[in-house]
Amino acid sequence: MSPLTLPNPCRICGCWYLVRVWPGRGRIDRAWCAPCEASFARPTNRCKQCSLRTAPGITHCADCQQTAPNWSLGAAAVDYAYPWSALISAYKSGTDVGLGHGFARLMTHNAGTRAILTNADGWVGIPLTPAKLARRGFHQIHDLMNQLQQQLKRPPRILHSALEPLRHASAQKTLNLRERMGNIHNLFATTKGTHDLRGLHLVVIDDVSTTGATLHAATAVLLKAGAASVNVVAFARTPKPDG
Repeated sequence: MSPLTLPNPCRICGCWYLVRVWPGRGRIDRAWCAPCEASFARPTNRCKQCSLRTAPGITHCADCQQTAPNWSLGAAAVDYAYPWSALISAYKSGTDVGLGHGFARLMTHNAGTRAILTNADGWVGIPLTPAKLARRGFHQIHDLMNQLQQQLKRPPRILHSALEPLRHASAQKTLNLRERMGNIHNLFATTKGTHDLRGLHLVVIDDVSTTGATLHAATAVLLKAGAASVNVVAFARTPKPDG
């Protein structure tokens, strides 16, 4: 079905704007107006590994120069801050699943995330435990990957079941970096007999990267399974507390 063009109130500023809507799929092109997108999703220089903001001309932040993550390249489209933090919460909780199309749109329009997404043999999403999935009734990472795949002309394949959660991790947001790394120890495993990952160039996709601990755990498992390389992409990256 072709999309309709309808008036919609911006989820950020509240002003009305015209947007494309796919009624049958419950999707809108973006839930925010063009001026808000220009203000809050402005391209910025980021570290090519952890995706924290850096000064122009700096390719790697000081932390990554000293101790690099176990993945090769990383990118994010926006900061996990106003207004995206609240919109991501609504998306993850399943109260506004239509936001996924707009998030994917920002990722495919961002040069850093688009390059990593397209130059891969396959995408691997961070999995949810069965208990968390049952509680939410919505797997936001699977939805986000499906939206990304629809918006790219020749997308890599999605390896939906490449990783499985071994246990439920405690909420990461209340923990420091050392606690986060311990919290995600032995968190994931490769799903036996589903995919041969040997020699593949993979991208791990998550909605938010806070310290990178979860991405680190997923990357370690995929490399151990024989992946040739692992890059990571998140929709949003949490800034350092000091900015």
